[in-house]
Amino acid sequence: MLKSLLLTSTLLGAAVYAEAHAAMEPASSWWHVQALNVLALALPERACALDQVACLQRQDEKLAKLGGEANATLRELVERQRANATNVTEAQKRAGDNDMLLNQGRALWQNQGSLAACRT
Repeated sequence: MLKSLLLTSTLLGAAVYAEAHAAMEPASSWWHVQALNVLALALPERACALDQVACLQRQDEKLAKLGGEANATLRELVERQRANATNVTEAQKRAGDNDMLLNQGRALWQNQGSLAACRT
C-alpha cells in the first residue's frame, strides 16, 4: 500500500513539475530532465509531447541498449556455432576411427574363423 502511494505521489509530482515547466529549455534543469524521465515511465506519450528532444534521447538510449544486447547475443551464437563445429569434427574423427577398428576386428574374426576351419 505504501509503495503504491509513494509511486503515485512521485509520478504525480513529476507530471505536475514537467507540465509546469514545459516551456523551459529542455536541458535547462536537472530537475526538469528527471521529472520528464519519471513521467515517461507512466505517460510516455505525454512526456514526448512536452520534450521531444528528451524523448528522442530516451529512444536512442533504448535502441543502443537493444543493439548492445543483439550484438552480445550474436557473439554468443557465433561462439556456440564454432564450438558445435569443433564437436562435429571430433565426432566425425571418432566415428572414422571406430569404423577402422570395426573393420580390423571383422578381419581378425574372419581370419580366426578360417584358421579354425582349417584345423578341423
